[in-house]
Amino acid sequence: VRRLLSRYPELKEWTFEDFIPEGYGKALETWDELILKYPNKNASAEVPQKIAARLVELGKLYYTIGMPGFASVLFKESLQTWPTPEAHIYLAYYYADVRVNTKWSYYRTRAFRHLQEAEKMVTPGSDLALDLKNLKTWMNYRTRIEALEAAYYNLKNRR
Repeated sequence: VRRLLSRYPELKEWTFEDFIPEGYGKALETWDELILKYPNKNASAEVPQKIAARLVELGKLYYTIGMPGFASVLFKESLQTWPTPEAHIYLAYYYADVRVNTKWSYYRTRAFRHLQEAEKMVTPGSDLALDLKNLKTWMNYRTRIEALEAAYYNLKNRR
């Protein structure tokens, strides 16, 4: 950073908008004008929620058709836009389905962390809370079975 600033001293006056493409800068200016023109409208507050919901729906679609890697990107993007329990649940599914045996404990902890985050967002006693409890139980059994299978595989290959 020091080398860049000494070589290009005009960078000190730049803002982050100077680094993004021109179309994004215009979009940010238009957004600011709209917010200043219509400050009392609640539609702007609902936009991130709607975007996150659509990203989750699109991620579910890609997950269903067999593209979990791309779906996980959409789920992560929706969590950055507006956290929803559905995105956390589907990311837990994604991490539970990852088949890299060397880092299974890493993915298992990620899956359970997303389940815990989803539990914080869900109201107790709702249908989604019951589904979440069943999913957590299923993942606990699954991790135990896979640990037993790995132990059996290791014992079998020792002989």
